[in-house]
Amino acid sequence: VNNYKNQIELAVKHFQQAVNIDSTYSNPWHNLGYINMILYKNYELAALQYSKSIEVDSTAAASFLNRGISNYYIGNYKKALQDFKNYLNKNPNIKDKELDKAYVFTAKSKLELGDTLGSTEYYLLAFENLKIENLNKAVLTDIKKHFIAVKRFDLAIRVSDLEISFNPDIDAPYVDKGNFYLLTGDTVKAIENWEIAFEKFNGNYNIGMTLHQYFTTKGNIEKANYYYNKAVHYRQTHP
Repeated sequence: VNNYKNQIELAVKHFQQAVNIDSTYSNPWHNLGYINMILYKNYELAALQYSKSIEVDSTAAASFLNRGISNYYIGNYKKALQDFKNYLNKNPNIKDKELDKAYVFTAKSKLELGDTLGSTEYYLLAFENLKIENLNKAVLTDIKKHFIAVKRFDLAIRVSDLEISFNPDIDAPYVDKGNFYLLTGDTVKAIENWEIAFEKFNGNYNIGMTLHQYFTTKGNIEKANYYYNKAVHYRQTHP
């Protein structure tokens, strides 16, 4: 904010002049709200300005969405849910990049109100509507954390698959996927994914030792020794 302080203050001045001249124009009200919400975290003022935008244009879908987000941060979860509902109703065929945001904040609001099942439903909708071309990694992490918290490891596995599709060369999503399979009781699938993870990064000593122990118990000493030697060699050569 500080780097662009003068430009922001000038923008606020111009938007304020615009509504002073003609308060029936929705866009300046929305822009003022957005500045206060995103840059200044003044959610109370932002919510009021979004309300002004909606008063003069009840079709201003973005103002409903952003007022909902402001209401969420204020702690007005029921009002937030109504705003998100209005946003989605006014955009029945919406395909824009804000859709996952509406679903995520609906999920978060429902969770705050104690509706865990409803929250999971909307987190799943958010996941299924993520736009790959402008994916927000923080949103994906939020979704995955919820699936883990409610023990929907089957859904967490789907998130890991999406992460793998972005970057199939890193080990972490395979490690996670293995962990999730283990939590579902599928040890074989867990091992399969940990094997892939270890081949991508021999430096994960714990995974190497886990594989060593697993194959030792299965009587596959050749494989057990392979993972043991690889893990130890990496540790010795990368102090």
